[in-house]
Amino acid sequence: MTSLDGKVALVTGAGRGIGRAVALMLAQSGCRVILCARTLEQLQAVEREIKNHNGTAWAIPADLTDDAAVQRVAAESRLSFGSVDILINNAGWGKRAPVAKARIEDWDQTFRLNLRAPMMLARELLPDMIAKGEGAVINIGSVSGKTGEANGAAYSASKFGLIGFTQS
Repeated sequence: MTSLDGKVALVTGAGRGIGRAVALMLAQSGCRVILCARTLEQLQAVEREIKNHNGTAWAIPADLTDDAAVQRVAAESRLSFGSVDILINNAGWGKRAPVAKARIEDWDQTFRLNLRAPMMLARELLPDMIAKGEGAVINIGSVSGKTGEANGAAYSASKFGLIGFTQS
């Protein structure tokens, strides 16, 4: 197994849940962790927790449904750390609604966060990984990405797409 000491990991959705747990595990394994999510207060709490255990963490609040914010996160990560070795695309969202009542705005936001942002971050950060001959992109899917569920069309379709993107 390759050592993670000194590697740089970017974790989206790092303020709570799976993203928080992944960020803490990576920090405990020696990674310098870039924490990204919309809520600064949650990110700062995770950042403090990592730093209290002598880890390195840096919070970048961003709404990844905004293309400019995605590009800013990638640019700030490279500027601060040189390059990212591990990208964990974990951020996800979906509003449950029957298709006949689903709002197009909610559908678009779900796809922008769950599928477009991971592709854009990978596109921005992969060239450095390829140049170094190492790196990892890990996309967090969902059971809903394998089996659709009632009133969850946008979320399921976006996670099906993320699985297809990952396999490609």
